[in-house]
Amino acid sequence: MATPKFDALKNKLRSWINKPEASTISDSVLGDCLSYAASDCYRELRIPPFEETVRYVVSADDNSNNYTSFEIPSNLTEFVYVMLIGENEPSIVVNHVVDNRTFLDPYAEKYSRFNFTWKGKKILIEPKQEVGQEIEIHYYRYLAPLGTLYSVSAVNYVTAVSDADQFFLTLSDVANGSPLYFAGAGAALRAFDLLIDAQTYGNTQPITTVTTTYFLGQEASNWLADEQELLLLMGAGMYAGIFLVDDGMTSKYNKVFAERIALISKEEKFRRARGGNVRMNINANGLI
Repeated sequence: MATPKFDALKNKLRSWINKPEASTISDSVLGDCLSYAASDCYRELRIPPFEETVRYVVSADDNSNNYTSFEIPSNLTEFVYVMLIGENEPSIVVNHVVDNRTFLDPYAEKYSRFNFTWKGKKILIEPKQEVGQEIEIHYYRYLAPLGTLYSVSAVNYVTAVSDADQFFLTLSDVANGSPLYFAGAGAALRAFDLLIDAQTYGNTQPITTVTTTYFLGQEASNWLADEQELLLLMGAGMYAGIFLVDDGMTSKYNKVFAERIALISKEEKFRRARGGNVRMNINANGLI
């Protein structure tokens, strides 16, 4: 279905290309160019909008004889820290990252009790953690793809707001939308994904009628498109130049794209350095 904001961005990219050949580039290719540019930004930039923090609770299935392992977030690009959350004692930052071979070898020389590595899609932490232990991971991430729509689900429906003013959903008709089912009234109103769940809940309420309303998912915001549109357009212009086999265009857009990446990175370094004295810890493993 149509995604107006993303479609508008593709149209703007076609205007910025400003060449007769731009009319021959399909919307699909322009969308790819924008997505490739966004991927480059996620690989190059280390800035707060790309940071994320998640917590994981260790279960029995996560433990082997010597270590704890679980899947890393699917949108992770780079770890910032891994921390074992303490309840009645200080939390422990797992400061030592080791290679897979050293980590898995119980006789290898290591410089800390607390180490982590990642193998495939999993992070491995030693020593083995107790079931119920919370582990916090702070990392840099990919944002949701450009043009992503919110799903039509009960979790995205806000009962305190009217159907016409929903934050994540737009009213639709039966032919185009997806249904949500409603039961209860007033403060007891609830939205459900399944009719049977709405009927079960309705049977506990004074008003047992279940109603159905159809919605479309609104387009999710994306920081790059919302706050750094020019950066995204320059990167996409570079890929459009590659598609058109136009070396001059590719080089021109690549130069501006790289300059803006460097500028944003420089601004972030200055921002982090302000407000106090910055120090760096270096572990020389006893060599100094």
